[in-house]
Amino acid sequence: MLLKLASVTWRMLNYYRGASAYRLRGTPPVWLRLLGPGLVGATLLLLASGIVLAVGPSQLHFTALTIHKVSF
Repeated sequence: MLLKLASVTWRMLNYYRGASAYRLRGTPPVWLRLLGPGLVGATLLLLASGIVLAVGPSQLHFTALTIHKVSF
């Protein structure tokens, strides 16, 4: 999951830096540019809450489980 997020971030940075290979393909569709940040945020929440569920303190279990379910 972290590898996928890293590759997407790399492509985005290259596009906005003006790399010719990325600029030639043109601007991504508007719906992808709007959906992307929310999807990345939900993915990071899912990953973080899963880690807290696996190794975190038991006091955070209910909160982490709720966040995990919502972000999924």
